[in-house]
Formats: sequence, C-alpha cells, structure tokens
Amino acid sequence: MSRKLVIRLALLAVVAVAGASGVSAFRSRPDPVLAEYPDAPFRPVPADFPRIIPIVDEPPRANKEAYARFHEGRKAVRQFLLEDGAMRRASPDAREAYQAVVANAHFVRGRELALKALTDDPDSVAARFALTVAEHEGEQNFPRALFMIRKIRHQLHQKGLENPEDADAREWYLRVLEREFLILAALDRDEEELRALDLIEQVYQPLPWRRVWPLTKLKRFDEARAYLDQAAVGGGNELTVLNSRMVLEGRAHRRKEAYEAGKAAVSINSSSAVLWANFYRYSVMNFQFAEAEEALIRSANCRTVDFWGSPFAALAGHFARGNRMPEAWESLLKAQEQRAAREPYTLVADQDSFARTAAGFLLGVGRAQDALRLARQTVERPGRIVNTMTDRRETTLLNSQFLRAAVWNRLQELDEEQAAADLPTTAPSAERITLEVELRSLERQVIKCVSDDEFLVRLMRPYLPGVPAGVPSHLAGYLPPGVAAEALRRAREQEDHPGAAPYFDAAEAVLAWRKGRPAVARDWANQALDGLSKDYEMPRRAEMSAYVGEAARLEGNAAAMRTAFDQVLRTAPCTFRALGLAVPVMISGDGSDLANQVARRILASPRFREHPQGFLLKLRTENGNLTFALHQMDNTRQCSGSVPVAGDPNAVATAACLGLHARLMSPVLDLSPTDVNRLDTSLFATPASSDSSRLLRLAAGGESEGR
Repeated sequence: MSRKLVIRLALLAVVAVAGASGVSAFRSRPDPVLAEYPDAPFRPVPADFPRIIPIVDEPPRANKEAYARFHEGRKAVRQFLLEDGAMRRASPDAREAYQAVVANAHFVRGRELALKALTDDPDSVAARFALTVAEHEGEQNFPRALFMIRKIRHQLHQKGLENPEDADAREWYLRVLEREFLILAALDRDEEELRALDLIEQVYQPLPWRRVWPLTKLKRFDEARAYLDQAAVGGGNELTVLNSRMVLEGRAHRRKEAYEAGKAAVSINSSSAVLWANFYRYSVMNFQFAEAEEALIRSANCRTVDFWGSPFAALAGHFARGNRMPEAWESLLKAQEQRAAREPYTLVADQDSFARTAAGFLLGVGRAQDALRLARQTVERPGRIVNTMTDRRETTLLNSQFLRAAVWNRLQELDEEQAAADLPTTAPSAERITLEVELRSLERQVIKCVSDDEFLVRLMRPYLPGVPAGVPSHLAGYLPPGVAAEALRRAREQEDHPGAAPYFDAAEAVLAWRKGRPAVARDWANQALDGLSKDYEMPRRAEMSAYVGEAARLEGNAAAMRTAFDQVLRTAPCTFRALGLAVPVMISGDGSDLANQVARRILASPRFREHPQGFLLKLRTENGNLTFALHQMDNTRQCSGSVPVAGDPNAVATAACLGLHARLMSPVLDLSPTDVNRLDTSLFATPASSDSSRLLRLAAGGESEGR
C-alpha cells in the first residue's frame, strides 16, 4: 500500500469514527440550456469599435500624461455606452436604473427603477442587466446573478441568430459575457470562465491576460504562462502581466519566481496598494520578512486602496507576529476605518480575514472570550470569496482552526476563572460542556478539510499561498500522529527553500511532545529556534521556547527552565495558555490573610505552579491595595497590578487573581470592553460619527460614491 493511500485512509477513518456532522449542502440544478455556451452568432466588431472591455492597464499615477490619456479614453467609452451605444434606445426608467446601479452603486433605487421598466417592457436588456448587477454586487447572490445573466445572454444569442449584424445586441452580448465572466470567477467556475472568454474573443479581440487566473486555479500553469507571454508582447499591460505572474508562480509554489515578479511590479508602479499587498505575500513566501513589512507599510500609505481589502489589517497581523501589540492594535483600528469608508457590498471580500486577524490578536493579548466571539462569526456567518485565488477549502480550514484555537483558549480561561473564584471543580459548567463538544466537532471538521492528502502536504509547507503562519505545527498538534508525520516527511521532500526548514523542525517538536517524548521535542525545538526569525516569528519562537523550558523542568534543570520560560514571558506569554502549560513561580507574600488566600488560588490555577527556583511573584497589602508583581530573570517586572482591599475579602481575592492572569497574558496593552467591541465585524457597515451625514445623503440618493 502506498504512503499516499495510507494518509487518505487514515484521515477518512478518523472522520468515519467521529461521525459526519452538519447537514448536506444544497445543490441547485442548473438549467441545461442556460449552461450551454454555443458559439457567438454575431459578426466581429469593426476595428474602430470602442473598447468597452478594457484592453490595457491603468498607467501609474506618476506618468501623468499616460494616466490622463487612459482615463479620458475610459470616459469616452462610458459616454458612448450611455449616449451613442445600445443604451440610447432604452426607456428612461431603464436608463435611470442602469445609471443608479452600474455608475452609482445605488442598488435599492436601481432595483425599483429596473422593475418599473420591466413592467412596461419585459424584454428590456438594460433593465434586466441593472437587476443582475444589483443581485451580483448589491446582494452578493452569485448563483441568482448567474442565472439572470445567462437568461439575458441566451436572449441576445437568439437576436444574433436572427440578425448577426445587430449592433445593439452585439454590444450587450459582450457586456453580458464580461459580467458573466466576473460572476463565474466569484463562483470558482473556472472552465466556464474560459468558455465565456472564448465567446468574447470570437466577437471582440484576444484577451490573453484574462485567461491566466482561471488557468492558474485549474493548475494549468504552463498554459497560463503562455498566455502571459502573449499579453506581454502586446504592451500596455505590464502591471497586469507582472501581478498575474506573481500570483501564478506563487500558486505553482515557486517562491523565488513569485517574489521576483512582485518586485518587478512595484518597481513599475509604486502607487498601487494591491501590488504592494501582493508583494508582501510573496515576500513572506520567500521568507523576506523585513522587505515584506516595508511592502505592507507602502500599501497602507497609498492614497487609494485599489482592492477590496485593508492593508492595515494585514499589517496588524504582521505586527502581532513580531510581538508589537500596540502597533497591531492601532493598525486594526485603522483597518476598521478603511472598511467603514468602503461600499457595504465590498465588505464580504475581507470579512473573514479581518475577523481572523482580530481574533488572533485578541488571543495574543489574552482575551479568549472576545476572540471566541469573533472567530465564531467566521464559521457561523462566513463571508464570501470574491474573485480571488483563494481555495474555498483554505478559508473553511482557516476559519475552523481559528475557532478551535479560541475554544481551547476559552476552556483554559474558564479553568483560571474557576481557580480565581475558588470554586469546586467537581461540576463542570454548561459553558464548559458546550465548548468541549464544540472542540471535538471542530477537530473533526479540520480533519475532513485535509482528507485530500495533496492539500494536506501543501499545508505542511510554510507560507505557501493559503498557508498562514503556524499552520504546519498547529496541524501536527491534533492530526493523527502517523498521518502528520508522513505528511511532514513528504513536505520536506517537496520543499527546496532553506527558509522552510525551521518550520518543519517546529512541527517535529510538536509531534514529539504529543508522543510523550519531551527530550526529543526539546532537541527539535532548539533546532527550530536556530532558524526562526527573531523579529517576525515571535509566536513560533515562544512555542518552541515553551517546549524547551518544560522539558528542562521535567529533567530538573532549573537554570535552563528559567532561561527558556523567560523568553516566553518576554515575547508571547499567551503561549502558556495556548499550550496548557504553567509558569513556575516562587511566591513572596507579606503574611497577611488576604495575600495567603490569593497565593493559594494562584497555585490552584493551571497557569501557575510552585517551584523553588521559579519566577518571583510578590504579593503585598499596602496603602489600601493588594498589589501583585511577577518578575523576570533580571528582576524586571513582567507584569504588575493592584486591587482595593475594601469590601468582601473573597471578592478582593478573586479580582486580584483575575487581574494577575489578565496582566500576565497582556503586560503592555490593557483593552476595555468598549475597545474590543470596535473590532466586531458585525459592526463593519457602521460608519464613524463623522460619516453619518454623508450616509444620510447617500440613502436619499443625493450623492454618489466612487467605486
């Protein structure tokens, strides 16, 4: 039996034993006639036909003459479509509906006008097109939009059969096919995208760069490269070619080539936020972390953001991986400001990624319950993937993994709260029972996501597209050990970049720890620490240091234990909670009853254990307050705080213990509940107060927003 088959059977066996969860997905039955793509019935457009489908890139803003010429050309096309093209024969209501939806993104008003126009003329292409765009962009109902656009295409196809020279029908036919192409891209219907392009090109002209993304998603990389070469010959599409080549080579797992294409792209146009954001991804993929940070900063500082996302959200995640939590927090707030300024229909594009970034940040500062709320939104109300290279399995896996991490951390937090309140441990709470069931369900879901062994092996290779920081070691933490070990072995075989080696070593450390071999885990962890970046991989380094420290404690090597755990306390103390480990402490109290009571509860917590050579934890009752201070190796304070001693001693002791846990997890950043609520993605469409009057004008239809 092949090793490949072993992985697949083992994963499927785990899923079978665990049982299937959830309900079957609804599968629509498309109209077989609408799903057909008969050859275009129209004669090709003449040479002087306006380029209603753009055939060249927008030039960089720095090239003012070319930039102005490009936009004058696009303005002339828009004028043609409204005044000289097929639209001139549409009814006033249909024209107004089109203008409201397509030009101004006033979807509700445009829908009303379109329905009114269709009452008078049920075959109005302009009105039906406006309705389709409202369904596509306003409602984000892609299946419905696809059905509607195909109905229009077949209507126009019939007109073309009757009169191949019908200029109005041909113009609409091209516009409808372009819209269908965009909807198909959002639905990951790659083969059909290519067929839609076939029909466009039969009437219009070759659009080779449009074929690159669907071919790339189909993993037909050689064909995609050939079309990129064709596009490069024509000129005028340098940025599209370079950006597409960057994505193509990334999806082909060619780290260096993707990075070099990105570097070339931003050298041509340094004012495009999307180019800098993509260059960031492929700089990370090539383990060029300093250059990656610079790319994100450049993206965030661009005058306009030319994609449906926020560079500041990515920057927040980057800062968090470098243990720069105050900067991460500020970046998250700026990301929310950017999202509030965008049109609501665009927000589904980065809804999940923002929520995951925010949840990861909250876990990093010890706010497990708040992180759980955000992470749960991505699973219960997931956003949609909008015309990207993202594999839907990746999104499902990432959402499930973040939720699993949040559930685990919340369970640890519950244990801490129970010890702080001095509650008995015999009767688990309803929340704990619910979370434990959810944890098992999420682990089964993750295993189902990776039941494709090729997908699993790719996930074991760090920073490939769709593989975020830490996924290899996270998967190694709860996949069946034999499956994880084999997938890791194959990932090493496929990887040729030396920068990936320490991530594989980290995953080996996790596997060894799971197998109850702490000394082996320590050796792998030390090897990983030799290669992991000291500036941009703080969570991974803290995880490895924690294994080294715990192994040293088990061996009785107090000096090595303190050195390793000291690094965890300095860089990512939330690691103790994430791994279920305890901080060794030596408590120095003042002998008061209150200090003694707090000390007893602290040592009952899973986050602390008494050790004669542990970190000094001082408890003092002075000036009407109970103070606590945890010291690191050099006697500097890792965290400190105080609570008033007035009132019920039991409540004071509980507050002191909870305060210590909170400060341990986040020694440099103290967020209020109001602060945390600002990250809630359910509030993403709520503008800042300064935007209220603008939105009122928009609701009244008195102002249009650029798209």
